[in-house]
Amino acid sequence: MDRPDNTTQNCSAHTESCSFFSGLDLLGLECNITLHLENKLGSAAAQFTVNATRIVKMDPPKDLTLLPTKDPSFSISWKRPILAPDELYVKCGLRYRELQDGHGYYINELQMGIEKEISYILGGLHAHTEYSVSVRCIGSSGQVWWSEWTEEVTGRTEEQAPLHSVELWRVIGTTEGTRLVNLTWKERSGVRSTGITLGYNVLWLPDVRTSDWRNKTTKTNEMTLNITEEAHIISVVHINSAGHSPAAILRIPATWERAREVISSVRISTTASEETTLTWTVIDPRFRRFVLDWCIYSGVGSCNISFQYVENSSQWTIQKGILEPYKRYKISVYPLLDDRAEAPWITYYYIKEGAPLYGPNPKVEDLKETEVTMRWDPLRADESNGFITAFSIIYKPLDGQESVVTVNSDVYEYTLRSLMPDTKYSIYIVASTSGGKTSGNPIHFHTLPEIMNTNKLDRHQAHSQLLT
Repeated sequence: MDRPDNTTQNCSAHTESCSFFSGLDLLGLECNITLHLENKLGSAAAQFTVNATRIVKMDPPKDLTLLPTKDPSFSISWKRPILAPDELYVKCGLRYRELQDGHGYYINELQMGIEKEISYILGGLHAHTEYSVSVRCIGSSGQVWWSEWTEEVTGRTEEQAPLHSVELWRVIGTTEGTRLVNLTWKERSGVRSTGITLGYNVLWLPDVRTSDWRNKTTKTNEMTLNITEEAHIISVVHINSAGHSPAAILRIPATWERAREVISSVRISTTASEETTLTWTVIDPRFRRFVLDWCIYSGVGSCNISFQYVENSSQWTIQKGILEPYKRYKISVYPLLDDRAEAPWITYYYIKEGAPLYGPNPKVEDLKETEVTMRWDPLRADESNGFITAFSIIYKPLDGQESVVTVNSDVYEYTLRSLMPDTKYSIYIVASTSGGKTSGNPIHFHTLPEIMNTNKLDRHQAHSQLLT
């Protein structure tokens, strides 16, 4: 390239572009450029004249700094490129991204003019969140090429008091005459953390004696309260180093209060992608807020609930992976009006059923010459892997053919009749669900011989001898 001052600068490259340091004193001047091309077959040259404004690229701006401010935002400052002429009007572009999700954003028209340094307030950011920022500049008088971006500078916005109340729920129970309220809470879905959590302040008081209040602070998201039988008001406040949230409030009814039945039906279904959808019907249109809670139900003791608030809808979908297959879930839908929960609609559900873990083990309760009464225990919810649809009693003489009797799922006792006297039988019971069936262990019994005039003692002795 031939400069206007009659000096020449050379640049060589193996690509379709070439760059070299020239300084910005060429802006607005005409430069003569000779392009030499060469390959194995020969060489060629071309000459043309171009205004340097179209090919000169300034260096990046200097000393980029971030200073977190309120609202939350950053005060961002930087200095103009060192080699930019003092009379050159400069504009800059700013690029920033949130480190947590990686989303990038651009602001391209930041007029710096002829200033040596500029500050810009970048607002609309999330509190207590890390961002990276970089800047580039260009001459605003027809320059084509932007400078390179500065190295990224990282900063965190200031904390902010929680903007929303937590979602608060409860399970009410009694133990040895004591009324216990198990509280649990969580941040609202989609709400970001705005600071470092210091704890939660839980306050409770009788509904009619507001001066008799108590409170306690915890760093966990659960607490158990021992309260009297009267109605209580409970609130939970989220505290971080910048302040505290609005209070989440629930009313615990008195033991003698009767909850209203507002939900008339609940329909539940699972799609092929294993998303479970609940749809319910309410008889009072004022109820537009609901709590769904669910837990794995074993039939023994209490279960650890999960819960979800639903607002302005009578439908909710539990995403794939939340419910486990072969587990019986107890699902409750509570309608809420203000801080009061009314009577829930409760259902039990399997997202997928399988064969029971075990089959029933029968016991002989009453043995006669041609009859025997069998009893067995129901399978627990954590053993059945599904809803039991039927029990099949399969029996036969040791040297004979099998016979089958099927009874309903709520039957746990059955008397077999028309058996042969003085005969050894084997028997086992099969439990069935819609997902499969499982057999219990077989047992044997021996019917009593047909002995006329046998007294009760003789019959009892015969029973003991023949039952194996």
